[in-house]
Parts: sequence; C-alpha cells; structure tokens
Amino acid sequence: MNLLKEFLFNPPECKIPLDQPPLEALPQWGHWLETPELMVAIIPPGHLEVNIRSPLNLVVTSFGETRGIAAFNADRLQPYQALPGGFDIVPQGSTYTSVEDAACFVVFGYSQSFLERIVLRCRLELAQKLLQNQKRSLVQVAVEAGFADQSHMTSVFQRMLHTTPKRYRQENQ
Repeated sequence: MNLLKEFLFNPPECKIPLDQPPLEALPQWGHWLETPELMVAIIPPGHLEVNIRSPLNLVVTSFGETRGIAAFNADRLQPYQALPGGFDIVPQGSTYTSVEDAACFVVFGYSQSFLERIVLRCRLELAQKLLQNQKRSLVQVAVEAGFADQSHMTSVFQRMLHTTPKRYRQENQ
C-alpha cells in the first residue's frame, strides 16, 4: 500500500485568513509530498497571509530574503526579516500567523513518532559499530549508544534485528 501523496498547487492567492482561528492543516501551495508522518513542500515566492496551527514538527528554510510581520504562539504581529539559508523550527501544535513577501522556501514536517524511530535507528547503528570492539562490555555499549541499559538495548536488537547484541557480536567478528 503506497501512502505517499503528491500534490501540485498553483492557487491564484496564497491566503489563509488571519481573522479565523489557526487551521489544523498546513497551506497547500507549491509542490507537496506527504505521508501520514512526513511532509516536504516547496513553496514558490510570493505574498503570503498565513494563520496555522502546525500539525507536525516543522523545519523551514528559505532560498531568498523574506520580510513581513509575524506572530509565533502570540497575538501581536511583529516585523521580521529572514535571510537565505536560515532555519525556522516550529514545534507541532504551535501557531504561526504572518503577512509576508516570501522567497521560495522549503518546509520539512515530521511526526514525533517518525523522529523517535530515526533516533532509535541511529542508536542501533552506533551500538552495532561499538559491538565490533571486543573490549567493550555490553553494558558499556548500551550506555555509549544512548540506551537506558543493556536490557533496553537487547529488546531493541531483538525487535529490529531479530537477534541479541551478544549474538550480533559473535556473528560479526
């Protein structure tokens, strides 16, 4: 089952009314790819009026200068300027209201469960590398890889790799 959706939007106006409560969906302007846990959008330059409550954690970067007035989790709009290459990080559930003349920008959105799986995968990969050193105990590997303890590392190995750290070490010497 393919959960990836792709959209291409070119609306005549890029507006989400500022006189309404923040919407629970991101504006769908430009080229848009999404799954239930991940979203990437490329938004073309132009005049934007936005009033959203972010449904995902967002990382936003612009390819040019953006100027306008904006409020982040607040009622009062304040002037701001964003330079190319800078990043805005918007936690899930945050509100963002703005009137801006924006350059082309990219929005990357992700759910908390997606982030947790990525972090767990990184810990697992680090543990696999650390297990190649026979001098490290399993407890040391677990702590260095960021697991709560050896038992936690073992349960993650069993769930994700269908083996234990000890067997993994023996099989990958």
